[in-house]
Amino acid sequence: MNTESKANAAFTSIMLRGGRVTKWKGQVASCAPQVGHLQNVSVAAMAAALAFGGAMAIPSDALAQDVPVVVNSPSPAPEIVAVNSGDGALIINATVPVEGANNGINAENESTATNLIITATDVQGDNFGIFANNAGTGTTTITTTGNVVGLANTGINVNNAATAGATARGDEDALTVDVNSVTGATFGISAVNSGAGSTRITTSGDVTGTSAAGINVFTSGRLADDLIVEANGIVTGGTNGIQTSNNGVGSTTIDANANVEGAVTGINAVNGSTAANLFITATDVQGGEDGIFADNAGTGTTFIETTGNVVGLAGGGGAGIEVLNRASAGALARADALTVDANSVTGDAFGISVTNFGAGSTRVTTSGNVTGTNNVGIRVSRRAGTSRQAWLSKWRSKRAVGQVHRQGLPRTPGIEGFGRG
Repeated sequence: MNTESKANAAFTSIMLRGGRVTKWKGQVASCAPQVGHLQNVSVAAMAAALAFGGAMAIPSDALAQDVPVVVNSPSPAPEIVAVNSGDGALIINATVPVEGANNGINAENESTATNLIITATDVQGDNFGIFANNAGTGTTTITTTGNVVGLANTGINVNNAATAGATARGDEDALTVDVNSVTGATFGISAVNSGAGSTRITTSGDVTGTSAAGINVFTSGRLADDLIVEANGIVTGGTNGIQTSNNGVGSTTIDANANVEGAVTGINAVNGSTAANLFITATDVQGGEDGIFADNAGTGTTFIETTGNVVGLAGGGGAGIEVLNRASAGALARADALTVDANSVTGDAFGISVTNFGAGSTRVTTSGNVTGTNNVGIRVSRRAGTSRQAWLSKWRSKRAVGQVHRQGLPRTPGIEGFGRG
């Protein structure tokens, strides 16, 4: 056994707890039930440590403690792999860039563990950039300040299992991703929360999903609360720019403060039947078919606000903005159940297409040009028992069809409205 080469692997303040063999750069760092604590050791110290089964032994009563992993050298550091089968939190802090031959950082909490916390700068993996799976009972937090890259897969892939988030307190988010720039060969960021509590994704830099969505968020279960995405940098997807699927019990909020672009849809947001409100605020959005697609089958209201240009590209057959309120939507509404407040919108078929099969009023307001290249500029459909209003300053459409006079408005080319009752 070459102890010098093992010492040169640069163990850096790593505490790892077993339940299984845990490795750092291919070196056994701990063997259950022992705890390994390795910190810039010399060759002689490493040899002594290896004599004890690959770890500096700490009494097994430490199994109930948290597991801090601090990586501060070399730069770049190799892949970090940590599996926590104890009773505490797994806390990884990489203060230097990390480059892994498989994943950059691979962190897993087993069922007896609690929180999973990852803090890093630049991370790159030949497969995933960061792969995090929390099957414990606590919260999951990932914070990065540099660039995260998954060369063959997702930039950041995080999963909260059904048991996760059970110990979240008050307004504490159960799954939090707060990152700078992220790039993945498939998804940029993919976050799944099947546990309790809210899910929050915040980006300050650009996010790219080369062959899949830039940002993908999925929540499910009767304990999964609000789903929140705040994108402050450009988001680009090989399918959708931002896509969310809320099958929990909370509301969906998407706040895109920079350009969002998807080969299929710029922003695609779906609320399942157990969810509540659906809110989307954006600037410039572009999709190969729809610019924005929103489908709310929940019980709350739907609100779309855009301040820039929203485009569903020519030839895609879609709309600039397409919104659907299902029959259950709007049941909890105290004002308008479906609201679209947009600036300029262009779609291949429709500029804006709105359908409200739920309760409450429908309101469409535009401040810029609205164009339905091959069909109608603004199309509004409702069921019996709902009301519709549309205010617009400018419009264009190749086909002038108007039935909105049935709602007390004048016959207006470029606007189509119809309803039952």
